[in-house]
Amino acid sequence: LGFNEVTHQILPPLFELLSKQYGDLNNAKNTLTQMNQYLASSGRTTAQMSPEEKAQYQIQLEKRDAAGAILADVLGTIEKFCQSMPLDWMFKVENGVDFVAALLHLLQEDVAKIQVLSVACLQQLAIRKLDQDQWYRVIS
Repeated sequence: LGFNEVTHQILPPLFELLSKQYGDLNNAKNTLTQMNQYLASSGRTTAQMSPEEKAQYQIQLEKRDAAGAILADVLGTIEKFCQSMPLDWMFKVENGVDFVAALLHLLQEDVAKIQVLSVACLQQLAIRKLDQDQWYRVIS
């Protein structure tokens, strides 16, 4: 299957996967933050957790890392799309699917080099011939 055989219909499911994994990543990160706050409030560190607490903590770390890895893989695919697919596909905002806004938002994420991969996607868009409106979307 080459890029010539891909249609724009692949983008909404790809965006849905990106959104779901980002939600899973945030849930795991929030849970880890709450666990750390609980430990700090009781004057303990992660080294002083009970075996049950350690197991739960490890589960959340694994969830965070797994969601981050899937996000990284999806961003790798999106980077190729940003490089090769019609610009209208990547800049189109339809039914809540806005890749440019999502990529800009992911610049905040520090797990699994998601920031770096988001920059790579935006860079692939930026080096193409963009009209003024598209350029402003990338830089805003």
